[in-house]
Amino acid sequence: MFFAADGPDKTLEIPLTRYWTSQPSILFSYGAAPRDMQEALDLIAGGRVKVSDLVTHRFPLSRIGEAFELFDNPRDTSLKIIIEPNR
Repeated sequence: MFFAADGPDKTLEIPLTRYWTSQPSILFSYGAAPRDMQEALDLIAGGRVKVSDLVTHRFPLSRIGEAFELFDNPRDTSLKIIIEPNR
């Protein structure tokens, strides 16, 4: 999953044969425009969107393996998984 590109002229080298044999999916995520970000911040600041309810799991850095395992195999109510390095 790619979220933010380095810029319009950046390229990515991939091992084509490995991708051909394993056939993974490469997905791209939408990045919001400044107007969208401002609207989202206004909704959060106004209490209309409770972002704390979106975080379902928090892990310290010492349990990062467990966090990635949950990410790879979602279960229960896992929605947003946060790794907190200073916890």
